[in-house]
Amino acid sequence: SGAVDDVSCSVRSGEVVGCGGANGAGKTTTRRIMATLDEPTEGDVFIDDVSGREMPEHVRKRIGFVPDALPTHGDITVHEYLDFFGRAYGLAGKKRQRALDEVEDFTGLTALRNKLLKGLSKGMKQRVSVGRALIHDPDLLLMDEPAAGLDPRARVEFRELVSVLAGMGKAVLIS
Repeated sequence: SGAVDDVSCSVRSGEVVGCGGANGAGKTTTRRIMATLDEPTEGDVFIDDVSGREMPEHVRKRIGFVPDALPTHGDITVHEYLDFFGRAYGLAGKKRQRALDEVEDFTGLTALRNKLLKGLSKGMKQRVSVGRALIHDPDLLLMDEPAAGLDPRARVEFRELVSVLAGMGKAVLIS
């Protein structure tokens, strides 16, 4: 018995698609399967016709995952956190530095790069999560309740950010 049964959806470059449902409907499980964090008991997820079951490492390089909250290890700076993920995705040298500079600029985090994660507001933490998801320039962004807990201004800024991402040709799936 699985938490998700008979789900099918398609998200194309430049599209923003919402996925809704009641608590326990399987949204988180579906996202985790799409991100190759969990393996489905049956079925598959395809990113540009590449199987998540057969080639999860290839699919992971195409996906940016924005969780609903940052991890609790807050004694790390914004820049160190993003740099860690840049290294995890195999970015090195000038390429990694360029990616960090571009992501920090795009998400408005340049002035906060030396701040500790634990000292950031919910809205700024959400920007860090988006920056982490973008560091390797993925084609698809999976966002887990990205506006939850944001104040009205931060929600507007977040919607504008998602619009810009779609305009850049990113596919965005939001639950």
